Amino acid sequence: SGRISWSRFAPSVLTRPTGSYPIVPRAGLQTFRGIGRGALALFGGIGARVLFVRELGRAFTEVRTWSREVIHQMRAIGVDSLPLAIMVASFIGGVITIQIRYQLFPGIQLSIVGLSARQIVILETGPLLTGLVLAGRVGAKMTAEIATMRVTEQIDALETLSFDPVAFLVIPRLIAAVIMLPILTIFADVFGVLSGLMAAVTITDVKYAQFMEGVRLGYD
Repeated sequence: SGRISWSRFAPSVLTRPTGSYPIVPRAGLQTFRGIGRGALALFGGIGARVLFVRELGRAFTEVRTWSREVIHQMRAIGVDSLPLAIMVASFIGGVITIQIRYQLFPGIQLSIVGLSARQIVILETGPLLTGLVLAGRVGAKMTAEIATMRVTEQIDALETLSFDPVAFLVIPRLIAAVIMLPILTIFADVFGVLSGLMAAVTITDVKYAQFMEGVRLGYD
């Protein structure tokens, strides 16, 4: 018929090593194959995450499996992280207050120190540093726990006992993190502002009344 069947050439083109081609077409082939591998990896990652979200939605229906673990994970994620979150926020609040005071030029009302410390701690550094504390401490702990359970075949044992691993391991941690993160942020904000107050009164020339005037500014 005179027509060329390209299907018999496709396997050799797809599986032939790039280094076996001549130098001139090799560069272009490397580029296109790199783009193809990157696209496959990108869409493969998106697909894996979509499937994981679907598994989360299905696991939420198994309330009897994850409900008993939520309180335990709230303690592990929230209560055990509280000292570290408070310590980090306290240091940051004190440093911010001192830096703001010594950056002001003469003639500025000192109540701006309290206002700036409140805004910076509550709107920016408090939530950010609390999230970083949870991501660093709790995220590493969760990863180590689940990896150890996989290596020691504890996850396989859960499946053998008719427990859904996603409902038993992932959902309680997810719910506990969503609940405890705002609570930890509130504690971090409070102690950050209190630390700023202590630093302003004891280290700088800002008075208690001046600092509190700035903290209350806009809320009276």
